[in-house]
Amino acid sequence: VNLAGAPATGPIRVALQVESQGDGSLDAKYLRLNGLGPAAVSQSFKGTFPSSMGPAVLVHQLVLWDFAQAPESFEIDFTAPMHTTIRQVAVDIGPRQGGAPLPPKPAPLEKFKVFINLPAEDLDAGLTSSLFAQKRNYFPQVWPAKQLAFKQNLPKVGGVTRIKRRLSGSIKALYHDEATGGASNRLLIDIYHRDEIGDSKIAECELKPTQLRRWAKVLIDGREQRLGTAVYKLDVQSVQIEGQEPGRLTKRLGQCDIDLNAEGIQGGVPFVQEGDYTLLRRAGR
Repeated sequence: VNLAGAPATGPIRVALQVESQGDGSLDAKYLRLNGLGPAAVSQSFKGTFPSSMGPAVLVHQLVLWDFAQAPESFEIDFTAPMHTTIRQVAVDIGPRQGGAPLPPKPAPLEKFKVFINLPAEDLDAGLTSSLFAQKRNYFPQVWPAKQLAFKQNLPKVGGVTRIKRRLSGSIKALYHDEATGGASNRLLIDIYHRDEIGDSKIAECELKPTQLRRWAKVLIDGREQRLGTAVYKLDVQSVQIEGQEPGRLTKRLGQCDIDLNAEGIQGGVPFVQEGDYTLLRRAGR
């Protein structure tokens, strides 16, 4: 998308709205505007609709960039690590109202603790009922949601303040026998911060499967498959000297990427506040 010309001088905002389809829904961290990553990304809609190829998942995303002055042109491009189907695109450019959405800053509290929801995987109701009916000792009838706990302490050691953070929690989910062509066993959560400006994705975290149970052979759509359950856990801790960047990880069960505009995993512990929320997904979705 290459737009020539520029609006009036002064602070402006570029809003890109994208509708993408399927497991390869657009990963907005690969988007660039004139080589710059977005200031904020939010998912405004997700739903399943019938199509000639079967049920299709549609995802709507809003991606924002802010500029102090309008550039001479606007070139939006992206690379994708997998096939991506884009159905609709809209670009709006105009004066910026209010400040740019930024990731939240650490609260000035010596002790801070908050819980955020960790939703259960969005399994098909028919699949859930079938698994429970066949192997109720293995698979629950209801896959309950859990919570992630975020803690921050600011102890002083020798007159130096150390910022200690921990994000932890666990949830039960399906574990596929990948040898039979099952889905990915990599379980990810996207953490969003919500404020008066909008929703901003502040981190992507991958949970680690532990406590694998026995495999169960079940029939799915008339075909025998081997499935199990696993407790997926996340427990990342860090320590940082106040005023210095970056901190260092002191424990890592799973991992979090806290700088989505940079290539690779920028490991750390995201700062979580009341009102933040998570979306759970399999890798590749």
